[in-house]
Amino acid sequence: MAIFGDFIDDKIFPKANKKFIREEKILIDQFVELIYKNFKSFEIEYSDTDVHYDDPRFFTESISKTFSDTKKKKLSISFFKIYCSEKKFWFKYWEEGKKGEPVDFLYVGRETKEGATTGYSGFDFFHGVFKINIDEEGFDEFKKNNKVISGIWCRIYYDRDIIIEESIPTKYAEIGDLTKDSKKNIIKKYFPNMIKKLKAKIG
Repeated sequence: MAIFGDFIDDKIFPKANKKFIREEKILIDQFVELIYKNFKSFEIEYSDTDVHYDDPRFFTESISKTFSDTKKKKLSISFFKIYCSEKKFWFKYWEEGKKGEPVDFLYVGRETKEGATTGYSGFDFFHGVFKINIDEEGFDEFKKNNKVISGIWCRIYYDRDIIIEESIPTKYAEIGDLTKDSKKNIIKKYFPNMIKKLKAKIG
């Protein structure tokens, strides 16, 4: 539980994996290399890193890369570090699976009041974007077995349209590095799937 706002809390109670660790930054660079390898016409145009405090989606840091191709269209890729240890902001939702079956997910995020005007209190808006499939484990069991939700949420735009949103959960070893399984899943599962989706969308 954060006693102060994120800025002060980070100074007094720093957490090793709350921002991108070195290993994650290297993996993001490797994804950029996959872009060059699979899309020869793209050249990087812009790169930026931002730190986020008290974000309702629990973003703590972001790394963004913008590419342009020979058609002068932009490919913008943003990686957002997710970190949330406050279980009151973990919510269960279901989505339709590939065969039409309900699949349970855990989302992380805060609700805020939006659209408030004189005489109207506004509506509750949920900001969560990062999700974890909990269909097998179940919501209550997941909450019991996990103290923190951490991960990387990726959003990709092409020519101003959102074409990919991907949630990548992460786990860490005692020394602070990614566990072998987490690193393997990023390299062997998530990154190849994202490249596959990109090829399907933009050729």
